[in-house]
Amino acid sequence: MTFSSLRATLLGLAAAIAASSAAAAPVTIDFNGRAADGTFTRTTDTTFTEDGFTFTANGVIQNIVDNDFNAALAPFDDDLYMFNGSGAQLTITATSGGTFNFLGLDYATAFDSDGRLEFTGVIAEGGSAYDAVDTTASAPTTYTATGYMGLSSLTISAMADGTFPIFDNIVLEENAIGASDVPLPAAAPLLLAGLGGLVALRRRR
Repeated sequence: MTFSSLRATLLGLAAAIAASSAAAAPVTIDFNGRAADGTFTRTTDTTFTEDGFTFTANGVIQNIVDNDFNAALAPFDDDLYMFNGSGAQLTITATSGGTFNFLGLDYATAFDSDGRLEFTGVIAEGGSAYDAVDTTASAPTTYTATGYMGLSSLTISAMADGTFPIFDNIVLEENAIGASDVPLPAAAPLLLAGLGGLVALRRRR
């Protein structure tokens, strides 16, 4: 391999490593426009997409509700997501099939009903992340997620007694996938080996 061709190969590999380790700008899932003013749209057993992510409900009653449906929902902006019973789950994946990061959301309770939201993330490289919040206040509270990086899926659940936990403004960040699909730990040694070869070739010249 000539000096110039090796140099071009190494530059391409470096670009692929940079692309594979990058993340797209975070998006905020707000569900807006999915429920008509003053009404709700039942999503109990449906799948829908928004901003590059796919949402799958597990069959227990859940809805996207307009904030004008009831005065208790007024603090939220436009549409929001509501679980109507224990055991309701909403699973989120990247529509591209890649990994993503969960950064946080806003949550509350409706109709003076205490409940609990659980967040379970499946980490693509192995393991999981878990946390839970009690939904006891009607005013929106912002939850900041930690440890939910490199997920293949995230499931939001209403698993405790009590109904009507609500959430909105889910902040997600999709991880970019380089054209080579070479993971960073595997590609870095290749780049170092190539640099060694580049130095050796240059010394011969």
